[in-house]
Amino acid sequence: MQRSILVLGAMALVCIAGCRESVPQAEMTSPAPPVGSQDAREGAISYDRADAVRRELQALMERPVSAVAGAPFLIINVNGTDKFVQFAGGAGEDLVLDLPRVVLSDDEFERAERLLADHGVAMSGEAEVPALAANFGSDIDDAVEAVGVILLQVFELDAGVALDFEAM
Repeated sequence: MQRSILVLGAMALVCIAGCRESVPQAEMTSPAPPVGSQDAREGAISYDRADAVRRELQALMERPVSAVAGAPFLIINVNGTDKFVQFAGGAGEDLVLDLPRVVLSDDEFERAERLLADHGVAMSGEAEVPALAANFGSDIDDAVEAVGVILLQVFELDAGVALDFEAM
């Protein structure tokens, strides 16, 4: 948890400095297709909790931004593991993914760099707190798909993996 706070704090500073541009909020979309199917986006990944991830990200993007604390955060925890994915966002802010290097094995890190490049994910962060990050703007669908790639292809988990959501 302490490492999450460090990473989230650093990300908040970056987001406050670089994400002040106002972006229209994404519209809610229809529910994700059944597990293992593809939606209208070519090669799209689907997983059991995609709808819940979409709802949580939408809620994140509707939360007000504090002048003191900065952008609100969402941590998506994988039950029974130390794996997580985190986002910053908020009303009028961009949706920003942060995947700390510390939660990835060397193999997962290599897969993440390779598989998430199409989603704009790249290395960022300070030398002592490196992370893979991407700015999704208001594209919640792309962020939901990136979470699917992380869960199914980077972490190599089952499509029915249990997730917990922690809003900050």
